[in-house]
Amino acid sequence: MIEHGRVVAVEDDAYWVETISSNACGSCAAQKGCGQGLLSEYFEGRSNHLRVLKGAASDTEYALDDQISFEVADSALLASAFVVYTLPLIAMLVLAAVADALWQSTAAAPLGAAAGFIVGFLPARMMNSALRNSRRLQPVVVGPAPETAVHS
Repeated sequence: MIEHGRVVAVEDDAYWVETISSNACGSCAAQKGCGQGLLSEYFEGRSNHLRVLKGAASDTEYALDDQISFEVADSALLASAFVVYTLPLIAMLVLAAVADALWQSTAAAPLGAAAGFIVGFLPARMMNSALRNSRRLQPVVVGPAPETAVHS
């Protein structure tokens, strides 16, 4: 997946890139039938900052305000989605069942579910710290952005 953005800071091994959120729901078959569309409408036009590693394919050094293209590996997106969405859901269901089995009260299952949901995000935090510089999972610069992709 190739994205484009503007360099807002430079590090030794990476750039901080500003991207503008856009709504891709117009081309989706589900249109307004999914929750992602509502989130996209809310966040559309907002800027995001992310750390993009300098790529081996791009030997060009970029400066502040340069427009660049970067690639996010599909495997990184799938792994991230699993950790961020699935692990908290599994932890929520397991702790809700355990709490209900142990205490058998009307408040046990919802409290266990809330605790599980929170605990489920711990692996995401740990993986973020451990894999911060992994070229396999991080966005990597592939070159300058095409003129048609430049955001103003």
